Amino acid sequence: MLPRTPQRTLRLIAVAWFMAIGLPAHAEPSDLLADPSAWRLDPATSWRWEPVGDDGRAVLTLHTPGPPKHEPVRRPASLAIYEQASWASCNIDLEVKSLEPADLKGADACIILGYRDDTHYTYVHLSNDADGRTHNVIMKVAGDARRMIHTPARPEPRLGEGWHRVRITYDATGNLAVYMNDPHTPLMTAHDPDIASGKIGLGSFNDRAAFASMQITGQTAAPRPQTP
Repeated sequence: MLPRTPQRTLRLIAVAWFMAIGLPAHAEPSDLLADPSAWRLDPATSWRWEPVGDDGRAVLTLHTPGPPKHEPVRRPASLAIYEQASWASCNIDLEVKSLEPADLKGADACIILGYRDDTHYTYVHLSNDADGRTHNVIMKVAGDARRMIHTPARPEPRLGEGWHRVRITYDATGNLAVYMNDPHTPLMTAHDPDIASGKIGLGSFNDRAAFASMQITGQTAAPRPQTP
């Protein structure tokens, strides 16, 4: 039997996760974070690529988040958008880590869905707090307004210390589910037809965060045009 090196152990954990969530164990989609040229970082000065650990995996770190944007609507300021594809339906698997002190209430990391432009997208806000308003929510940004679209109203806040395994699934009709540290029961769900055929990204509302091992399987689609 081969020794369980840190890299092999990570692969075994990934296979177990894929099997639990229904993805065949032999499926090994590429890590989207392994190609920095595929990403648009906004602003570029807020982000940093770095290898972490013995496995040398690529990690994208939001090390200097800007303050939230306020005009025409309050929304995350620092985004990393994957420019190479849009998906009609997909499974997104990644690892997320907050880089803020554990006692900072409201620390967050965001996954961007259905991105069309700076004021038209949906974001999954993962936090260590659930206030039923802005933390631990799924929020839709639509021009000069935004609104929560998730259920339940106050999902369990799970963004604690260390790395967290996250899966987001959605289909072409916009049925969306977010799993975190549990491959069987969604942390929160929503319905948003606008996320299909939009780009996918990463970010934070105003906190430091890191992202790794990002893989997407699904059906690609032509991106929606930007809103005039």
